[in-house]
Amino acid sequence: MTFEVRAGRDDVRPYTETVAADENGIAVHGVKGLDADQAEAYIGEYTVTATCGENSWTDAFTVGYGDDDANPGGDDSTEDDNAGGTELPRTGTELTGLAAGAGLLVIGAATMLLTRRRGAKTGPADI
Repeated sequence: MTFEVRAGRDDVRPYTETVAADENGIAVHGVKGLDADQAEAYIGEYTVTATCGENSWTDAFTVGYGDDDANPGGDDSTEDDNAGGTELPRTGTELTGLAAGAGLLVIGAATMLLTRRRGAKTGPADI
């Protein structure tokens, strides 16, 4: 899938990136500014076009200061109908790193325990 981001001004070059889809056919790409010291350079309207084969989807977003200029993606939903909402479902992947870290800690502790037991038997009678 190809993502193209265009600014609403002529002094900003369009940005294009091709991203491979995962096994579920989902392609994701994010865009961020390169220089935090020049944040005002990124203020403005942007259009994003995602193209896959002959299909294209276009949307827009605004970069601005504070709550007055910010556009968090709009709110197309109501409390009763969240079909066009902006909130993504929680998939549980944010806990993957925690589980991997806990597993590494358990493996490390077991390794240390076994190493200390072997190292304690170093006298001539232990051979």
